[in-house]
Amino acid sequence: MKFNSGKIFNTCRVMESPFLDLLSKEVTNNNEKQWALGPFNPITFPKNGPNTKSHTCLLWLDKQEPNSVILVSFGTTTSFSDEQIKEIAIGLEQSEQKFIWVLRDADKGNVFTKDSSRKIELPKGWILESLWMEFLHGKYLDGRANSCMANALMLKIGIVVREWANRNELVKSNVVKKCVEKLMASKGGDEMRNKAKYLSVEIRKSVAEGGIKRIELDSYISHITR
Repeated sequence: MKFNSGKIFNTCRVMESPFLDLLSKEVTNNNEKQWALGPFNPITFPKNGPNTKSHTCLLWLDKQEPNSVILVSFGTTTSFSDEQIKEIAIGLEQSEQKFIWVLRDADKGNVFTKDSSRKIELPKGWILESLWMEFLHGKYLDGRANSCMANALMLKIGIVVREWANRNELVKSNVVKKCVEKLMASKGGDEMRNKAKYLSVEIRKSVAEGGIKRIELDSYISHITR
């Protein structure tokens, strides 16, 4: 570590400047630097051309009013039991909000075993539509469970569904319903959306010419090529 001259963080100062400032106070080597080079993922996406085929979910989504659809996805670090899937499904339905819910192969059970007999059981009348991975990592989503926790607790653009102390308890459908309603049909939900929009604009500014991400990147390149 005596040869360590700095640290690279996969974050953006627009979002986590206070935490980066705290980390900088913990440096033991006065010459050590830190660079926040995020976001690494693309933040703009090309529009579909006339010959591009969109998935049915995207075609349906484009017909909806702005801010009227909730996307439900728990990322890649978690999977569900049949009971959990049922409670989420009932809660979403009872909220009476439009939604798209991502259910992956991993939600069917342990994907590392050869047993593929388990099928996702949804309430009667539901249709499980196959969803392309391009949709998950493209225009409409690049979020994970850990990201959702950071958004809720640090950035105040999300809500906690279940306290950590109760992490082993099953989240019931009525809790899912109340959370969805708060996000989609309340003043608090509007405030969270407005803050998310503000952060979105600021992050786009940060990657533009003269933005903070460009400045950090130029500083890093200058440091390693001196």
